[in-house]
Amino acid sequence: MGGQVGVDDLRGREPRWWRWLAFAVLLLGVVWRASAWLREPLLEFEDGAVLFARCFAEADPGRWFEPYGGYVPIGPNVTAWFACRLPIAAIPFAFVALAVALHAAAAASVLHPDWRSLGSFGQRLVVAASVAWLPVTDHLHFTTLSYVQWGMLWWLVVLMLRPPAGSTAARWRHGALVAALVVWHPLAITLAPLWFVRRAREGRREVWLCFVLSGVAYWVVRWFVVTEATDVDPARLGDLAYHWFVRVGVEAVAGTELRPWLLTAAGAWAVWLVAAVVWGAWAWLVVHALRGVAAAARWFAVGVLWLGFVSLAAGLLCRDELVADAYWPVRYYGPGRHAFVAVGVLALLRVASWRVAVPVIVAVTAAVTLAGAERYHRHAERSADVRAFVAELRRQEVERGGRRWIRARMRPKFGWPIVVRPR
Repeated sequence: MGGQVGVDDLRGREPRWWRWLAFAVLLLGVVWRASAWLREPLLEFEDGAVLFARCFAEADPGRWFEPYGGYVPIGPNVTAWFACRLPIAAIPFAFVALAVALHAAAAASVLHPDWRSLGSFGQRLVVAASVAWLPVTDHLHFTTLSYVQWGMLWWLVVLMLRPPAGSTAARWRHGALVAALVVWHPLAITLAPLWFVRRAREGRREVWLCFVLSGVAYWVVRWFVVTEATDVDPARLGDLAYHWFVRVGVEAVAGTELRPWLLTAAGAWAVWLVAAVVWGAWAWLVVHALRGVAAAARWFAVGVLWLGFVSLAAGLLCRDELVADAYWPVRYYGPGRHAFVAVGVLALLRVASWRVAVPVIVAVTAAVTLAGAERYHRHAERSADVRAFVAELRRQEVERGGRRWIRARMRPKFGWPIVVRPR
């Protein structure tokens, strides 16, 4: 009884309106960062064109299970399907707005009162802000429905490892959200080894049952609907150490510009030296911060780092553009950089006072945000094309008496949708 009173007392210090206010702040920050995309959204931004092309013409829920690239992106399919039911002029904006809201919600997942063992509300808010605001690629990947699924993986691992609390009904609701996120992204299966962590599964039967059942259901669906197989090359894993220690660690702290500059100015040895310094400082912080912390906090660090590592490894197996000397980063680095920064921020807040920690965090955020900032707006020259395309879609819809007569098709290069079929 005494333990329950203590839990209720701790919950009482974090009223629900704190979380709503914090989420609003996080969302406003994401909206500010994504303002260029919200003003001039692009349907053709990589996989977004696929989602639009398959969902625009007909309101067929069967589109939810259409495959793409060797997997079934159920989450992006469903959100795009609902967005495509809006008036044509609103669809591109809805694609960005939905992705932005989902990204902010994923970042805010550590603010739940059950995660109070991770740190104070203020500390968790700083961790959430690092996930929401720090750019982890040279383009804002969270502004597209096809890329925001990587944020959904972060949300999933935070939910899976969250300490159990509440009634049985609350745990089943928790499990239902886990199930929804499992079917969102095919790499959710890579989190299955966390089941073998005893502390991660204690008192969490409902959550893990939902994880297993939804995972099985997803792969059954994939078995029946996917006809293509992604090429896998295990030899690419030879570059994993370089990508993890350099592309994840260095670029998470210094942005995407430092590594190529070091390669040109001093060579590969300088890159590895900087990586060793960055990871050494990070490891020192984490080791000191782990002393005396709750087990849930340690497993949070293990879980998010595992997610980043296996996401990168899966990307290396399947993507031939992930070579060590590639200049531009891609979405597979995102979970690893989120984990590196979030765990580092949490450790810094534990071993240093706010007076020391906040300036360091602000300096790192500024460095990463400013590095490569010019490329955040590189889509501007194509915005006129998108506006003309939307205007043509609206004209065709009026002329033909409905959008069911309109079909979209992909261009081979960066494929953006065009009207191809008359009535």
